[in-house]
Amino acid sequence: MPHKFNAHRRAKIPKQKRRVTNCADYDESLRRRGDLTVWISEDALAVSLYPN
Repeated sequence: MPHKFNAHRRAKIPKQKRRVTNCADYDESLRRRGDLTVWISEDALAVSLYPN
């Protein structure tokens, strides 16, 4: 079976449009990509979900 048998059905990965100029910042952004920061106000912490 030839290598390009299903080439027309495979997902195409687009080529990079811009060149990375600051590798350190780029690598750091990749590390932080999955980071989720949640801000909770003091008022929300003061409210009790389970009153006595």
